[in-house]
Amino acid sequence: MSFMKEKATLSSSQTVAIVKSLYPRVHIQEVSEGFMETCSEEQALVLMDEAQGAATALVDNLEL
Repeated sequence: MSFMKEKATLSSSQTVAIVKSLYPRVHIQEVSEGFMETCSEEQALVLMDEAQGAATALVDNLEL
């Protein structure tokens, strides 16, 4: 596994684990499938924009 892919996997794993710890009923397999089919590209972009601050804070906590 490449260095970049390893770091991306680590950060994604941490993010999914945090979500699971906050919302125990979340099915991790469904998260791995991406956005729901009913979520438009525009809606996905809005959600990603809303998540930017939290994502930045998570990255700051990683040892990269």
